[in-house]
Amino acid sequence: MRERFHVKIARRAEIDLEEIWDYIAADSVENATRFIVELETRMKRLSYSLRRCSLIPENEILGTRYRDLIIRKKYRVVFRISRNKSTFCGLFTVQDCWIPR
Repeated sequence: MRERFHVKIARRAEIDLEEIWDYIAADSVENATRFIVELETRMKRLSYSLRRCSLIPENEILGTRYRDLIIRKKYRVVFRISRNKSTFCGLFTVQDCWIPR
């Protein structure tokens, strides 16, 4: 049986989702809703596969063990795993992040 994690979305990440929805909805409410549902679905699916996501390069500098999930090559979901829990820390556009891979 696969390891299952409890997924918690941090308040900051919830605010990020709201801001992304607002930005896209300025052009199309339908597209905004579709995209946010896709993001939330991908985040929830991680409850079965958190460890498949890469450790972020910034961990060396920060002394952390954060991981990330890239969605549509534009958004980066950053999270951490602690015991059997996962917390999504925030959503970022890839161009705002340092990702030398």
